[in-house]
Amino acid sequence: MTGTINLVHVPCLAAYFWLFRGYAKETQRVLSSDGGVCWKLVSDAASFRDPSMAHILVIDDSKLQRAYMRLVCKDAGHEVVEASDGGTGIKLAVETSSKPGLILLDLQMPDMSGQQVLGALSERGIRTPVIVLTADDPTPIQDECLALGAARAVKKLEDPATLISLINSVLTDTDPAQSDVRASR
Repeated sequence: MTGTINLVHVPCLAAYFWLFRGYAKETQRVLSSDGGVCWKLVSDAASFRDPSMAHILVIDDSKLQRAYMRLVCKDAGHEVVEASDGGTGIKLAVETSSKPGLILLDLQMPDMSGQQVLGALSERGIRTPVIVLTADDPTPIQDECLALGAARAVKKLEDPATLISLINSVLTDTDPAQSDVRASR
């Protein structure tokens, strides 16, 4: 889908709520029928998705990073399960009771690297989209991670709206170049 969706006219606080979560790309101040001020939310049809819950698995050895990603994802309406190491993350990804719709994977962990986790997931036939997050520049490892099955390899994101936008993009598969990479696996 392409084009623009004009969402509802909402009070100011609700407009910020939708912008923060990435469901609207801009707001326009308008007058309501009763003469009050409202906000018209505008979103790309391709990037707008129902904010229904996705099941996200966060694999990161840093308790602080897991807490940050959990709070951001839960605030956006997603369910989150956490693993503090690659082995536990692989077990959770395989279990049918907790099968995730998306995996957020740290690249550098003490027991298994992100690349090793991607390889193990691939060996087990897990085709869940994976976003690899690294504290360093992802350019040197990007091709390797994509070849191992990752949907994206990016620098860890400090901005919650950017993280949610990336998650929504992968969940809705709005980047044709990346869907071609996944389809070729």
